[in-house]
Amino acid sequence: GKAATAPQQAGKAAAAPPQPPASAGPSPCEVEAAAEAAEAAAAELCKAREEHSREAAELRVAVENLERERDFYFGKLREVEVLCQTKEASSPLGEKETVTVSEVLSILYKTDESEEFQPPPAEPQ
Repeated sequence: GKAATAPQQAGKAAAAPPQPPASAGPSPCEVEAAAEAAEAAAAELCKAREEHSREAAELRVAVENLERERDFYFGKLREVEVLCQTKEASSPLGEKETVTVSEVLSILYKTDESEEFQPPPAEPQ
């Protein structure tokens, strides 16, 4: 009898399923969950990038508009300066020629060629 039981015990031990080593890595479910999380993060990053690109384009347009407006009003200031210098240079010695309010207002309320900047509406008196 003892010889027959030893092979039976050995067969039982060999028939048990092998256990995976502790360092086998993540399960397929864990891998799939990680891939889904990475895809969601990538989609969120793409969405944020698109939003930032749109904001940057809006800011570029705003800067361009502000630069045009700055140049427009600087040109008006320069015209007033030239008017004053011209009046000062053309006056005889000892005589002061003054710049009239209407001359300055005509410069200030002049519109540009594209009529982008308009004078303010006249105030009721």
